[in-house]
Amino acid sequence: MNEASGVLQPAVRRYLTGKRMSHGDVALVRAYLRMWIDAPWDSPLLDALRTQVDEIVTSDDIDRWIDRASRDGIDPF
Repeated sequence: MNEASGVLQPAVRRYLTGKRMSHGDVALVRAYLRMWIDAPWDSPLLDALRTQVDEIVTSDDIDRWIDRASRDGIDPF
């Protein structure tokens, strides 16, 4: 939300609209999710989500990670 460089928003927009993402886009979203999941949460899946965020390398990986997080009531978007 407070990201000031202007590069994350277009990457997230490409993800949310299903457009092709570059490796750089995926890396930006992964970095955002890593920062976001490192916030203080209370979830039984927290350790797994924190570990699995580092395994994101494609937009499909982002989908799976967000699905897991959402099922536990954590929604980064």
